Amino acid sequence: MGVWRLRRCAVLVCAGAAMALLAPAADAAAPVGSITSQTGWKLVARLGKNLTVSHKTITVAGYRGTRTLTKITWMLGSPRVSLTAAAVVPRRYDPSENSFGEGRISGLARRSRTLVAGINGDTFCPGCAGNGGDLLHGLLIHNRRLLTDGSGPAVGYLAGGRMLMGSLRAAPVRIALPNGKATVAVWNALAIPGKNMFGDQLAVFTRPGATVAIPATSTALVVSGAVSVDGLPTTAGAQFGNMLRWSGPYQDSSDRVVGPAGRLEWVNAYRIVQSGGTPETATMPVRAGTVSGADVTVPADGVVLVAPTTSTAGQGLIAAAAAGLIDVPLDDNGWGAATSVMDGKFQMVANGVAKTRYPGWSDSWPWYCQGTGWGCVRAAVGEKGDHGWLVVVKGRYGTGLTMPDFARVLAQLGVSNAMGFDSNTHADFWRRGGTPITAGGWEPGAPAATLLHFR
Repeated sequence: MGVWRLRRCAVLVCAGAAMALLAPAADAAAPVGSITSQTGWKLVARLGKNLTVSHKTITVAGYRGTRTLTKITWMLGSPRVSLTAAAVVPRRYDPSENSFGEGRISGLARRSRTLVAGINGDTFCPGCAGNGGDLLHGLLIHNRRLLTDGSGPAVGYLAGGRMLMGSLRAAPVRIALPNGKATVAVWNALAIPGKNMFGDQLAVFTRPGATVAIPATSTALVVSGAVSVDGLPTTAGAQFGNMLRWSGPYQDSSDRVVGPAGRLEWVNAYRIVQSGGTPETATMPVRAGTVSGADVTVPADGVVLVAPTTSTAGQGLIAAAAAGLIDVPLDDNGWGAATSVMDGKFQMVANGVAKTRYPGWSDSWPWYCQGTGWGCVRAAVGEKGDHGWLVVVKGRYGTGLTMPDFARVLAQLGVSNAMGFDSNTHADFWRRGGTPITAGGWEPGAPAATLLHFR
């Protein structure tokens, strides 16, 4: 929480004596946080077809002066729009510490012609890694690869700029065999170089058409065929290929989990679990026989599972061949379509209702941030009807809104779901062709960001 103390001082210094000119405005006619007057949305720029930048000026009960909302909107489901979560400086990601270097979103844009906008991610701990890099508090997934495995509020990005929100964590995949559960240790190899594999672990081969030489001491089971996931037809091969893996595996203690046998083991297959979500398990067909001491070909619609014959997992594969089926837990319902997941600070609006109850954080600064009447610059991603939003709020002298009041404002504007990110001096709303919207007027560095691409 020390990072918040640093940012708290930064805003007050930036505002300086000007903050003394501001005082909470009493408005007995409206509850604090309510919009009391507003302009219409004014078009500022077009970033692409059906991709616009607009401003709105509002007054809010309990706050002196006006606040400006800036939003970028797009049609949800548009094939030309995509959202992703990413490290701002990918080359400075260190898998041995799951740490990040800081950079500016505008710097990413110089290397990507499709990147048109971005907002920084959740709060982070600057310089807290052993290598001096930043540590994130929650989950970050980029193109189905794990960069951090924390837990908490997060937003998942689907095709066409669509999104899901919830409180998430990454859990190891535990394949149900007749004699127990098995974790996935390695992909497209029989062993982890320099690391131990235990008896309750499997190797998985996924490359269609590849020939795998199975040692005489090992057993291979072919899993293939049609399955149903989230009510949609798919294949066993597609679902194994969609499992979360580490971007740089076997390098950090986070890559090890307590396995079914109660020991720490290296694992490289995970699934997204949502608090209050619906678990999803695929029952997958397997071939009747197993293979030992011979070659086996990976089918186009499946995978090959391998384990030492005498191990618990190896005996489980033999038993599964006789049973004809195995159960494989996958991402909770809906989350298998999320290619990226961005760590969030707090889901401010859920199903059209503002979430204004204090979440019990040990440091209240991210929640109140200079208090009612002043507030802080805040950025969020959200949905309204068939449109997606990137939105930021800012007042004079780097002021904005508290988190609950920003939630109230977004709900009043008809936003159905909204995830808030960092605020104060690290709130950053960048878009191509415009000046970054930040508390201090300068673009801060950040380790991770939500990025909007238009093709």
